[in-house]
Amino acid sequence: MNIAVLGAGLTGLTVADRLISAGHNTVLFEKEKRIGGLCKTDIIDGYVYDLHGGHVFNSRHRDVLDWIFRLLPKDKWQYSTRNARIQYGNLTMSYPFELSLSELPINETIPCLIDFLKEKGDKPKDFYQWLIWMFGESIANKYMIPYNKKIWNCDLSDMSIDWIDGKMPLPTKEELLRAVLTKNSSERKMPHSSYYYPLSGGIETLINSMSNNLTNIYIDYAVEKLSFNGKTWTINDLQGFDYIFWTIPLPVVSTVIDVPQNVCEAAANLKWNSITTFLFKSEVKTNVSWKYFPDQEQPYHRIVYQGNLSPLACPQGMSSFVVEMIGNHEPEELKKHFPIDDYLGHRFTEYAYVVFDRNHQKNTHIIIEYLKSHRILPVGRWGEWQYYNMDICIKRSFEAVSELISIN
Repeated sequence: MNIAVLGAGLTGLTVADRLISAGHNTVLFEKEKRIGGLCKTDIIDGYVYDLHGGHVFNSRHRDVLDWIFRLLPKDKWQYSTRNARIQYGNLTMSYPFELSLSELPINETIPCLIDFLKEKGDKPKDFYQWLIWMFGESIANKYMIPYNKKIWNCDLSDMSIDWIDGKMPLPTKEELLRAVLTKNSSERKMPHSSYYYPLSGGIETLINSMSNNLTNIYIDYAVEKLSFNGKTWTINDLQGFDYIFWTIPLPVVSTVIDVPQNVCEAAANLKWNSITTFLFKSEVKTNVSWKYFPDQEQPYHRIVYQGNLSPLACPQGMSSFVVEMIGNHEPEELKKHFPIDDYLGHRFTEYAYVVFDRNHQKNTHIIIEYLKSHRILPVGRWGEWQYYNMDICIKRSFEAVSELISIN
C-alpha cells in the first residue's frame, strides 16, 4: 500500500518505521525545517537544551523498551532514579505531595490525614471536585488545586476526568499511611520513578536514531489541502495514497480537509495550552531532577534541571536548568526570579498540553470517527488528542500500524 504519515515527531517517525518494516511504500510529511516534533534539542554554548520541555524516557511496555534500545543502544543512555521536589512555601518537599506529608509541620499533616481517610461518596465528574474527592480538602487546597490551576490554566470545574487513569499517582489509604509512618515518600512505585536520558545530544538523539533508515521524507513541506476521491487521497498535488496516518494537531483538520459542519465545529472547540521554556546556566549544582511550583506568585510551574539529566549536558564544572511557563512569555518576565545574565535562550511551543474540558470526549469522537471513515488514522498525543507520554505514543503507533495491517 501507499501510505502517507503527517508529522515527523515521535509518533510519526514510529509509525513510518513500522510501516516500512512491514513492506509498505511510506511517505512522511513534516511542515517544519527539522524533524522531531516536541523532541527537539539545541546545543547553546555547550549546554544541552530540550526546547519544548523536559523529556525523559521509560516504559512498562517491554516491546517499547526493546525497540528503543535497538535503535539507540542502552549504553548510549544515562539511567537515573528520579529525585523530584515540590516547592511548598519555604519548604522543599519530596514528590509526590500526598506521600510526603511527614515533611510538613505536624499541624498541617494531621488535617491532611483526616481528610484523606474520610469515606468517599460517589465519584464526581469534574476535575476540581474529583481532586477534593480523591485527596481530601487539605491536600487538594495545599497542592493539587493550585498546581493544576497553573498547568491547565482554566477553571478546573470545567475539566472532565477522562484523562486521569495512568497519569496521576493515586495512593491507597494503606500506601499513604505507610509513607507517613515510615517517612518514605518513595514507598509506592510511581511512573518515571526511574528514567533514561541520552548521554549526549539531548532527547533529539533519540529522534535522530529513529530517522536513520527513513529516506522518503518531505521536510519544510506544508500540507495545505487533502482531497479524497473515494478510494485514495491526494496531498497537495501528490496523488495515490491508500491511507493517511494523522499525527499532527487535530484542530487543523478543518483547515486542510473540506469536512462537514459538525466536524468543523468540533475541531474549533478543542482546547489546548501552549508553553514557553527558558534555558539558564548555573554554577550551582543540585541532585534534583525537576521541581514543581504550586505557588501562584511564581509564574512558572516547573523547573527541569537539564544539567542533571546527563553528565554531558553542560560544560565541565557547570550546570543548567529549564524553566517552564504556560503561555507565550519573554525572558524579561523572569528577571525578578532568576539572574538574567545567566539566560541562554527560550522557545515558545504552540501545542504543548491537551486540555480535557467537558466536551473533549464528544468533540474528539466526532472528528476521529469522521477521519477513520475516510481512511485517515489518527494516532498519538495530537492525532488522538490525548495526554500521552513518549512511551504511550510509541505503543499507540505500534498498535495503529498492526490494526491497519490486520485488515488489509
